[in-house]
Amino acid sequence: MTSSVSTDKGMPPAEVEIDAELVRHLLVSQAPNWANQDIAYLATGWDNEVYRLGAELVVRLPRRELGEAIGLKERRWLPQLAAETGLPIAMPVFVGRPAPQYPFTFSICPYVPGRSAATVDRRRRDGYAGEFAQYLYRLHQPAGAAAPSSEFRGVGLAALDAKTCGQIAALDSPLRGPAQDLWSQALSAAPHDKAPLWLHG
Repeated sequence: MTSSVSTDKGMPPAEVEIDAELVRHLLVSQAPNWANQDIAYLATGWDNEVYRLGAELVVRLPRRELGEAIGLKERRWLPQLAAETGLPIAMPVFVGRPAPQYPFTFSICPYVPGRSAATVDRRRRDGYAGEFAQYLYRLHQPAGAAAPSSEFRGVGLAALDAKTCGQIAALDSPLRGPAQDLWSQALSAAPHDKAPLWLHG
């Protein structure tokens, strides 16, 4: 199943069509013990679509090939990261295989209730900033030489300068100056010159 339809959020177009019927078919053929659970669309991200599965689970399915690569990386490294940091990190309880109707692997994961912090008033967010900072502090531990890397996460900011300046230029006029000032301040910070760390990317 292919699709060239993009979402209305500026996301890249999906490379496969995903709906509740497909999710049900995959469960019936690969995870029948969950096949009778209610299935409901939850969200679309840049790389995955997510469906609620009953009250306690979600099904996370890549909507494009990059999402498949990310899923494989996550399933390889998240258990090790959880073991090394002791942090509660949600991991798949089932990994599905590609099928004739769907070309990628997919994951069934615990459902973590909550809401996007972006929808919460800033003053309320400030109330848990300290707790969140402690979580990140525990996460940002030294990573081994074999740990995965990224071309745009965990790199020196100078490597992102051209792209970021292009994005700033696309902002509404009143926002460009403050955004450029903030970015210039970030670029002036001393680069990280110690061992690579795990990041919340």
